[in-house]
Amino acid sequence: MIGNIKLSDIEKCLSKERLNVCFDFLRLSSLEEAIFCYHHLQSLSSLCFIPLHYVEVVLRNKVYDALLSFYCGRRKSIDLPGSPEEWYLWMPQRDKTKRVIQESIHRLRVGKSSPMTCDIIAQLPFGLWVSVLEEFPDEKAPLYFWRGITHAVFSNIKGKKSRRNILFELRNINNVRNRLFHHEPIWKTDKVSSFDTALEEIRRKHDKILTVLSWLSSDMVDLLDKLGHGKNFQFVCERILWEKQGYGV
Repeated sequence: MIGNIKLSDIEKCLSKERLNVCFDFLRLSSLEEAIFCYHHLQSLSSLCFIPLHYVEVVLRNKVYDALLSFYCGRRKSIDLPGSPEEWYLWMPQRDKTKRVIQESIHRLRVGKSSPMTCDIIAQLPFGLWVSVLEEFPDEKAPLYFWRGITHAVFSNIKGKKSRRNILFELRNINNVRNRLFHHEPIWKTDKVSSFDTALEEIRRKHDKILTVLSWLSSDMVDLLDKLGHGKNFQFVCERILWEKQGYGV
């Protein structure tokens, strides 16, 4: 029991399978411990959504603006197949990228016959923007853009970062985002074997998201700092560590 709450009812609500992840990875011995860990790991994980939200929105806007500017500048040197403002309709060559864009446009047309560009851009998911950046690895391709937009998009990268490294980190963040949005544990890795290491894994992912956000905009990181996000994250970590002493975790 936690207070007057029946743990067996909580177990039914969450499912044994979901709580078994805590048992299997965190080496717990009681249902009370599993529910405590599940709740607090979800609580701390939810704070990762804040910087992740900014990474997604800032990446979307910067990639769109950078490609618009890039293709506007290329109109005189190559014959573009469409308007630079609608590069997302003619630029992508990968089937996956094109399919996600067309599906997003189709969903919008259910309620609006002629969606505006801003509607379409806002509809496209984070993974799509990673997919867009994966287009045209061959520098000889007529529509190749990477070298021409890297500084505009990742304007605050310190030191040299290869395209492969940048895309690797973006894919990892997209994986965290998808797990977070589908209520899956973002701390679940083969390195986690206790509650403390699970907390540390969440902290590591949170710091990595902030690092990628800093590549996009140092001002956005400063904003989060000024508004107390980092202090709040640290406070929640410390509160959880203090509370766990009463549960023997």
